This record gives sequence, structure tokens and C-alpha cells, in this order.
Amino acid sequence: APADNHASYSGSSKSIPVPYLRPEGSSIPLLDGVLGKMYLSQMDDTEAERIIKKHGLPKFTKSSIVDEKTYKEEIANTRRLGYALDKGEYPSGVNAIAVGPGALWRTAAGLLGVGFAESFQAEKIDVVVESTLVTADALRKVLNTD
Repeated sequence: APADNHASYSGSSKSIPVPYLRPEGSSIPLLDGVLGKMYLSQMDDTEAERIIKKHGLPKFTKSSIVDEKTYKEEIANTRRLGYALDKGEYPSGVNAIAVGPGALWRTAAGLLGVGFAESFQAEKIDVVVESTLVTADALRKVLNTD
């Protein structure tokens, strides 16, 4: 994990800006919810637990997962499903999904879908998850990361 416990944002949005997105080059907390789950899911349990113990699980919002057992279950679900889900954990009022395209994620890359919680609910999340998983698979093939 990055030494400063933060991840840098680099990307763009072709829709209405949401609070989750920051200017390119800015940073967000590494264990912020969706990104933390995705990042830690790419590691073995021992390394993920080491990072959780070192940095703790901050309470960013009332929905933030701060219980280690529950957070580890979320990491296991992320591994099983192939994507991470965040419903208002960081920041409040925003739902997000993240997919790390295999080994590419370990190089600090991932695909992120976010939206306001009022409109980015189950049906839309399912569509975004499906298209993001397809895109991640295409990236794996192009970059030969499997």
C-alpha cells in the first residue's frame, strides 16, 4: 500500500461531476470504502490484515465499515464477485463500484463507477458492474495481465 495511506485520482467523467471525483492528481484515503476493498481483495489475507491493522478503518460516514470482521467479509465478497461495492461509505450520499483488472490493480489502476445514491441504485449498479467487468476483461487481454 502507498506509504501515505492515500491513492491518487487520475481519470475523467463524461457525465455530471459527483463529489467522489476529485481533480486529477488529488488524493483520497486508501481505505475509503470501494477502493480499499478492491485494493485489499487483490492481496492475500495476511497482507490485507496487516494493512488494516496498520491504518485502521476510519469512520468517514455513518455507513463506513469500521468493524474488522465485517470489512474482511466485504473483501472476501469482493474477491468472489470480482467487484467492490460501496453504499455511502465514502462519501455520504454516493454509491460506487470498483473493479481491479487482475494484476493491473496492483499497479494502482482500477475502474470506478460512481453516482448519487438517490439515482445510482440496484438496477443501475448492476448495469455498471456488468459493463465494468467486461471492460476490465478487455484490459486484461490487451495488457496480458492474467
